[in-house]
Amino acid sequence: VLTDLGACCIKLNDGAGAVRYFGEIVVQSQEDVEAHYKLGLALEVQQNLEAAVGCFANAVTHNPKHIGALVRMSVLCRQLGYNDHAIQAQSKAVDLNPDDADLWMRLGELYLVTGATREAVNVLKRTIETNPELDRAYCALGFAHLGEEQYERAVDVFQSYLEDHPEDFEAIKGLATASRKVGDFKLARKIFRKWLDLDSESFEANFNFGEFYYEIEKLGEARNYTCAALEKEPRSLQAKMQLALIEKSAGNFDIFQTYLRDIIETDPFHASAMRFLIDFADDEELDTIYDRLKALSEDGSASLNRRKDAFYGISKISEKRGALQDVVGFLDRLSEVVRDEGGGVTIEKRRKEVSEIKRVFSQPRPPLPMQSTSGPVPIFILGMPRSGTTMTEQILSNHSNVHGGGELPFLKLSVRRSDALNSEASAESLMALREEYFNQLSEIDVGSCRYITDKMPMNFTYIGFIAAAIPEAKIVHLSRSAEAVCWSNLKAPFGAKGLEYSYHQEEVARQYRDYAELMDFWKTLYKEKVIDLCYERVTEDPASAVKSLFESLDIPWEENVLKISQNKRSIRTASYKQVRQDIYKGSSE
Repeated sequence: VLTDLGACCIKLNDGAGAVRYFGEIVVQSQEDVEAHYKLGLALEVQQNLEAAVGCFANAVTHNPKHIGALVRMSVLCRQLGYNDHAIQAQSKAVDLNPDDADLWMRLGELYLVTGATREAVNVLKRTIETNPELDRAYCALGFAHLGEEQYERAVDVFQSYLEDHPEDFEAIKGLATASRKVGDFKLARKIFRKWLDLDSESFEANFNFGEFYYEIEKLGEARNYTCAALEKEPRSLQAKMQLALIEKSAGNFDIFQTYLRDIIETDPFHASAMRFLIDFADDEELDTIYDRLKALSEDGSASLNRRKDAFYGISKISEKRGALQDVVGFLDRLSEVVRDEGGGVTIEKRRKEVSEIKRVFSQPRPPLPMQSTSGPVPIFILGMPRSGTTMTEQILSNHSNVHGGGELPFLKLSVRRSDALNSEASAESLMALREEYFNQLSEIDVGSCRYITDKMPMNFTYIGFIAAAIPEAKIVHLSRSAEAVCWSNLKAPFGAKGLEYSYHQEEVARQYRDYAELMDFWKTLYKEKVIDLCYERVTEDPASAVKSLFESLDIPWEENVLKISQNKRSIRTASYKQVRQDIYKGSSE
């Protein structure tokens, strides 16, 4: 009778009545498993979650195979923030019934929300094996790949899922993000537009579309969408920071500073805003910024990104004050913090890729026959980061027939999608690489320009693919003294995937050595294709060095190319301020 009364109370959402009746049963019979379980359900109705978890735990104690109690315990532990306990309970439920795809799905979602993306991928794949018809598992798998930074896989999963569920809003957002991360601008623009059409009034849609346009250096569109996002949430520091970065890239430094000071007024410990403001602050303001960033750098409870900005900021102020020993000390401390937090990576994965590339190109691959293209001819500007690639792009794009493309991710994307490396750089894969590259390049409006710069420094890895698949392309290799490059890499807050080596002195040195060895390898194969440009020579004798460059590129000389301060194109790199000035003798560090 008590059981029936309790069940009726639960159906009527009468938590108090259900607790009274099931509680009485538990008092009478401590080993009544179902009474403990149903008392937990009743307490859950009352939102007494801690007590409910205790009841479900009691049920499991008396019957370790009670799947229902394990599942409810997992759900409530997740709500209460006890993620380890939630995963433990759900894992036990899966072990009891490994053929239940819903149980696997719940476990995968738990791993996903707790950031354990690798485990989430494995569990969600098992979910799909158990029940290929469980559609939501595919969408969750896409987000797991996204969290694991396996962007190509995420794109594939989301695209496949959206073929059957074209209006799934979450999947559309996931595909938009994944395609942007992977560098597929053509797909990203299409999907972001669809997202915005479905959710035009949301902050998230407008902000992300603005971020996308900022990344492809369409600053007008980036500004418009980010302003629209700020209208939705006027207090959003995230939107204000994005607008600040847009104005920085446009060279509007007064507006840039205004946004930074507005952000700091709201959040006096906004590390990123303070780090950027260092370039414009007076001595008194620098003292304040230094004290705040120093406190943040020592705050173990602050996020890793905040502490990174803090260390970079105080090292930059120390350099401005001539305290170079302090600079080195702060950067070494940053390296320790990054290692302790599990951030940064060794370059072993990259070394493995380079080793495979060298094997494939042990002999020069025959280039594809020259083909006419309707688009511009690429000029690849490559070398170590901070070797002068941005300055060189500013010079070249000052020419009336050269469009500045910026740091384009297309070449690496094309190598991966064509499977050219695994296919031994076969003619078919090289043609696929070429078609993919020019397909992506067609998204950029170059006007009537005959050439476009592609200034992704790390493209030096793929020189063989350029020479074989895009034989008409020009390749400009920037060289700079090893000391200057390594020091500049160490103190630059890159933040980009693939440049994690820059946190650690020994890995910066290893990266430079590997780069130098690979360039020697390429020059033995394609010496006639690579145009060397010495950064120090450009800064010491700009007219002679740059005229020689244009002769090598077979592009007619124009007198204004050296006046890079007049070039108003977007600049997003670490040298955003330096390259707004004309080249002058001695500007090399």
